[in-house]
Amino acid sequence: MDLGILSIVPFDFLIVFVVWIVFSVIAVQGGRGEILSIVAGAFVALAVYSFAQEAFWLKDMLKPVFEAPRSSAILFVVLVVLGYLAVRQLMLPYGSDLMGSPMQSAIIGFFSVIVLLALWVALPFTAALWTFGPLFQTIFAPIYTFWWIIGALIGMVVFG
Repeated sequence: MDLGILSIVPFDFLIVFVVWIVFSVIAVQGGRGEILSIVAGAFVALAVYSFAQEAFWLKDMLKPVFEAPRSSAILFVVLVVLGYLAVRQLMLPYGSDLMGSPMQSAIIGFFSVIVLLALWVALPFTAALWTFGPLFQTIFAPIYTFWWIIGALIGMVVFG
């Protein structure tokens, strides 16, 4: 079965493109606050995950989860969702009425995908759920993660 252009484009690009479209639609429907809450929730999840690994009383209890890469990745995804819900409740008045143009929503969606992709590739345990190809591994290498995130956040401020 010939899939045409889909057989040429790597599956990683299709995943990133679909997530970008979903985030752009969310930004058009719910405003920029929704997307900013997702990005901030990812940072909150990263902080809570790092704290849980170092906490004296929590480290031993969650040791089996931290040892299995798939369990760690699922825990991180759950923490991202919980972080999103917490941050969204804090930011509820912000961004709800700021439904911008479709172009502005597409730009915010693009920058949020960059932030989440940089975090996904930089974290070693997320590879248990999905490993991006060598192109993404090279572009979003851990040495460049800081610059990708800072650039995307500056882009969100400028264009958001």
